[in-house]
Amino acid sequence: KTHHISKNLIASMTTATRPNPFDAFRTEKGILTWFGFPVGNDWKGFKILKGVASIIISVSLMVSMIGRIALELDNIPLILEALYFGLTQTTFLCKIFNILVCNYKMRRLVDYLKNPLFNQHTKEQDIFIERAIRICHIFANTYRVCVGLTITFYAIFPFIEHTLPLPGWFPMDSKKYHYVLYIYHLACLIINGYPHTSLDCINASMISMASAQFEVLKDNLNHLIKPNDMKLTIKKQDEIIKKRISKCIIHHNMIIKFVSHIENMYSNVIFIQFLCSIIIICVTGFQVFVMSPSRIQYITLVLYFLCNLTQIAIYSWFGHDILAKSGGIGQACYMSEWNNVSPNTRKLLFIIMERSKIPIILTAGKFFNLSLNTLMMILRTSYSYLAVLQQMYKT
Repeated sequence: KTHHISKNLIASMTTATRPNPFDAFRTEKGILTWFGFPVGNDWKGFKILKGVASIIISVSLMVSMIGRIALELDNIPLILEALYFGLTQTTFLCKIFNILVCNYKMRRLVDYLKNPLFNQHTKEQDIFIERAIRICHIFANTYRVCVGLTITFYAIFPFIEHTLPLPGWFPMDSKKYHYVLYIYHLACLIINGYPHTSLDCINASMISMASAQFEVLKDNLNHLIKPNDMKLTIKKQDEIIKKRISKCIIHHNMIIKFVSHIENMYSNVIFIQFLCSIIIICVTGFQVFVMSPSRIQYITLVLYFLCNLTQIAIYSWFGHDILAKSGGIGQACYMSEWNNVSPNTRKLLFIIMERSKIPIILTAGKFFNLSLNTLMMILRTSYSYLAVLQQMYKT
């Protein structure tokens, strides 16, 4: 009995040390839940109150910015500042709306990660999952630090100068209620900052887990024939290899469906994000160009610019990664010992090779592919608009 308990204890400890795909976005899920936006869970109880409060604060900021613009249509610097803050708020609210309305789609993605086929990788293949989780953490932590620094500078400098961090109109005396409005703006910055980064990083984590599954699949195809198979009869060996290839086909189809659900869940909001990012990068770049580096606001503008650049870089990098990883499936089939299997078994490999010729591409609204090429296109477009603004400013 003692031996049986010890054996179970060792088995549970071994299982606990295996990589868990949910670790890739555990922090992000916790942040969103704290702000009232559960991921893959029902939106009910106290979460609704927190979520509604966060949404009201974000919407009220947009309304106050629109009111300020309406009162000062001739104030171009104020309009530009309100524009890039307003667009950031717009993308945030679109993502929140998407995750609340399409929560059933998020639950479906979570179910895929729990599927046995996505968790039958060997200990040697754990490295693919661990690497994906580690990369997600690196990007997420870098993004959060950048956003945290931006919020800090936007909070400190206005406090020192006794001004408000963000532009906006309020039906009250801003000087009399300065500290109340300051706390309100600080809450807006935090709500727009950390939940926003978490929404982006959860999407990136899903894509990264799909890329890791492609790595596992490629490794399985590369090692279809095990050393112990040589001891079996040719007929028995062929039966075993057929089962392995059939399992690889099922696994391949499941990964493709998983990626399709990611596309269905996030494609439209990423499209909105990319369009807004082009304008934000252009406007902030222009303000960096016209503003003196000696001014305090210069640092906050540069940080804000870097946050938006990091945001689109995350989507582009992970989209490019899954395109590259999925494209290697056909090569993995070719590198397997296909010459040592029967013609019928080779046909199964041929099915995988033919399917792998169709690239796995994630898109932004079916208009842009998520890739590093798209990132360069966005930067070139932003620079083109920036050059026009610079020319107008000079003349």
